[in-house]
Amino acid sequence: MGELEELRLRVQQLEDELQVCKQRERELEALLEQYSELIKEELKSYDDFVGEFGTSRVIDPVSRVFSREHFSKFLVYFHQKAFEEGIPYGVVVIKLRDYTETLEHLGEEVFQKFLMKFGKVLKELVRVPMDAVGRLSDDTFAIVLTETAKDVMDSIVSRIKSNLEPLKSEFKGVDFDIRFTHYPESLTTVEEILSEIKGSN
Repeated sequence: MGELEELRLRVQQLEDELQVCKQRERELEALLEQYSELIKEELKSYDDFVGEFGTSRVIDPVSRVFSREHFSKFLVYFHQKAFEEGIPYGVVVIKLRDYTETLEHLGEEVFQKFLMKFGKVLKELVRVPMDAVGRLSDDTFAIVLTETAKDVMDSIVSRIKSNLEPLKSEFKGVDFDIRFTHYPESLTTVEEILSEIKGSN
């Protein structure tokens, strides 16, 4: 093989290598763009969550726990953090039974006092600022218990029940159901968490 032919082959080889490098560069740019979008979404989620602090939108005006919207944002933010860092946590759902009938039986003023006390008891049971209590609908409350192992969930739920129990005698006709779920054993996505909560309604 002559020198000219060897030179041609070498040039062809270099051109092929250059094409491979360009392809890798395009793939890297695409990955960087995807990563940039993920970071933007994460920052937006964080800004949406933190941006409401110090405003009345954060709190349910009657029970004084987190509003449904803010609690949902907290759940989305914390679930992502838990997924990335492998943090276990629990979600406890408390549903008031026969909401409309109880409201009519107690009257609006007394019922609002009950909801305020109910929210106060729930807030006293959590570790501020690690955990969060929210009112998801008229009759449904939820608690996110961060950094909580599954094997302590039963005792936590028992403590919640025993602390709420006196409200039944103070406000006749009031009753509630409590259930819980735990990540990562029974939950993998926020949609599943929210469906668990909705399943209690």
